[in-house]
Amino acid sequence: GMESAHAARAERTARTRSWYRRMVRPWMLPDGRADWIPWALGRAGALLASRRHDLLFTFGFPFTCHVVGLALHRGQPLPWVAHNGDVWSFQPGNDLPGWRRAVDHRIEGAVLRRATRLIVNTTATAEAYATRFPGIPRERFVAIPTGYESELYAGPEADAGSRFRLVYTGAIAEGSGAGRALLEALALLCSRGVRDVECVVAGEVPHSLRLRAQQLGLDGVLQFRGFQSATAVARLQKGAAALVVFGMTGGLQVACKLLEYLAARRPVLAIATEEADVAAREVRRLRRGLVAAQAPEEIAAAISRLREEWRQGTLERAFDLSGIPALAWDEVEQRFLEVVEAARRECHV
Repeated sequence: GMESAHAARAERTARTRSWYRRMVRPWMLPDGRADWIPWALGRAGALLASRRHDLLFTFGFPFTCHVVGLALHRGQPLPWVAHNGDVWSFQPGNDLPGWRRAVDHRIEGAVLRRATRLIVNTTATAEAYATRFPGIPRERFVAIPTGYESELYAGPEADAGSRFRLVYTGAIAEGSGAGRALLEALALLCSRGVRDVECVVAGEVPHSLRLRAQQLGLDGVLQFRGFQSATAVARLQKGAAALVVFGMTGGLQVACKLLEYLAARRPVLAIATEEADVAAREVRRLRRGLVAAQAPEEIAAAISRLREEWRQGTLERAFDLSGIPALAWDEVEQRFLEVVEAARRECHV
């Protein structure tokens, strides 16, 4: 019936995506936004010719922006700050062939040699860049974490349920091992007679994950709320018994939602992809919650421990929820402006 039609459609989508990744994606340099380059160069060139500018700033992803910046900088050298929200040429798990990674490394090296500063999100990423590009001075790489909107976490009332509620906010990627492991863990708890646990996911999720939730009989346990406003997300985060974050491979990056979770002052369940997981390391360091490996049994055990603290009324005291060890956007802005000013001074010495 309808379920089998959804499954067939999901399978066709997966085949198409697999074909695209093998046959098309390796040739899109530097990424799928490359067709924007001629228009960006034309418009930016006209702006540069129309008046004097003090700074060139580019943001990737998409890394096409850095390629545009490279071309502009060659025509009119300015202090250039390049911001990488994601790792570029050596990003773990991007499944690109070796020849393509080599091409990306060469393009990125050209950007780094010209840029005055490169901003990344974690110190681990900055150190990795300094190692991967030994000819670039270490001081060019600056780590500034992503921030959170302080007003959102000071204002709205919490959206809390009557059951022990886990909350995950943000998109879940197709084929997410952590997402499937979380669902399997919830099913394990159900099979053991646990009836007072619910999980709310606020964000876009692939159909395959929704289908898996149905197969596991999680209709009364798992809520897929889809895309939510920033205010609604903050309310869910503040009202959660515990917040769930998935680790990222490579030990270089951390999901931006972790900063919001810290602002929400709720315990965190970090599902770690590997030993070097940045999110897991931060949760342990800050005593903000529990870390579980990406395995249903371990995740179920962590949920059970958090649930028991909740049932006994000791959840608030079991972890260090005091203060907000994260940066609000105005603090991030101040750090960014300091980097910009340093780059400007360096280029005008």
